[in-house]
This record gives sequence, structure tokens and C-alpha cells, in this order.
Amino acid sequence: FMQNKGENKLLISLLIAFFLGGFELTVSGSLNQIIASTFNSPSMAPLVISAYLAGSVIGSFLFGILVDSFGRKRTLEIGLIVFVLASSLIAISSNAFEFLILQGIQGLAIGGDSTAASPTIVEMIGKNWRGKAFVIVSTVWFLGDMLASIIGLYLLSFLPPSEVWRYSYLFALFLVIPFVFIRFTLKESQVWKEFGVIKRKFTSLQKRNIILFTVISSIDSIVAYVFPFILIPDFIAPYLGFS
Repeated sequence: FMQNKGENKLLISLLIAFFLGGFELTVSGSLNQIIASTFNSPSMAPLVISAYLAGSVIGSFLFGILVDSFGRKRTLEIGLIVFVLASSLIAISSNAFEFLILQGIQGLAIGGDSTAASPTIVEMIGKNWRGKAFVIVSTVWFLGDMLASIIGLYLLSFLPPSEVWRYSYLFALFLVIPFVFIRFTLKESQVWKEFGVIKRKFTSLQKRNIILFTVISSIDSIVAYVFPFILIPDFIAPYLGFS
């Protein structure tokens, strides 16, 4: 770890965003059929991951604006608070529409939090550790993937499938709560204090281009995941002998 305790605390507080990104994506992708069957809506399965990805892309865009307008610290606090609220409600969601809305909000929080974390690392972690910090947070994403798989398999060994996804979301909820308190003890980026108050005014054409880019990015992210990981496997599974 770094010698500066403040930088250590900052990095630890940022790890949770990338961990949750991997964790929630795996839960959504691997348990989407179970979630759909819980709500008696087979057609909902591809939308489980689509809602999360769409929320992530939109969150990245929105939080990119927030992080420059309101500061790194405040935006990071907002990201985890939104995630906590969405996770607490999604675990007790009672219908498909409610679940998909909350799933999108979860994605928005994680996508936005990851976006806010990047400039925070650049501005608040020393140059000797900056590159290592990005490697660490990227690795933590895959640890989230792995832990989600392990927890899912463990829960399936003694819980009915319809309850496994609910407990998986609750696990993420309780895991993130301590990090919320850590976030509130962080200091604001000095770089943002000095330069972040200068707001750039976009022309109407620039605003339209940004909105168009956001829509295209959302569609691209959804298609890039849904087709290779959900629709195509579902299509070829019967031909391979899987039900």
C-alpha cells in the first residue's frame, strides 16, 4: 500500500465501485433466466442485463457532468447512496417492471461511480502509484465477477432459485454500506477546487451531439453484451443438447 494514509483510504473507497460493477454484471447475466421466471415473464430475461447496461452508460454520461459541476467527493457520495437505495428496493421488488427500473438505477449508480472514480485517481493519488491504482481497480472488477459466481453457486445449494438473486443483491447492499461512510470522510480534490468551478458552456449543436453520442453508446453497449452472451447462447443451446 501507499505510504500516504489518505491515498490508501481513497483507493479503498474507490475499489467498491469497480467490484460492484463486476459483481452486479455477473448476477444480472447469470441469473437473468431465474429472475425472469420469478416474475413469470420469460421475455424479460434479455432485459435484465440490458437495463443494467443502459443505466451504466447513461450514468457514465450524467455523472461525468456532475463530477465537474459538484466535485469529486460529492459525486462519489451520491453514487453509493443511489446504489444502496436501489439495491434495498430491488431485493424486494414484486414485479418485472419494478425490477427493471431499479436495475437501471443500479446500473446508473455503478456506471456513474466508476466514471467519477477515474479523475479522482488521477488528481488525488501520487504519480508513483497512479498507474498501479488503475491496475488494482481493474483487477477488483474481475474479483467481483468471481465472487458473484461463487456466492450464486453456494446459495443455489440450499435456497430455491427464486430467492438466490434476491440474496445476491442483498449481499452487495450490505457489502457497500461501510464504504459509504468512508466516502463521507474523504477530502475534495484540490485540482477540482482550483479549476472545477469554471463551467464550460456548450452550444446547442454540441448538446445535441452529446445526446446523440449517449444514445448510440447505450445501444452499442446493450447489443454488444446481449447478442454474444444472452441471445446467441439461448439460440444455439437446444442444438447442443442443453435445455
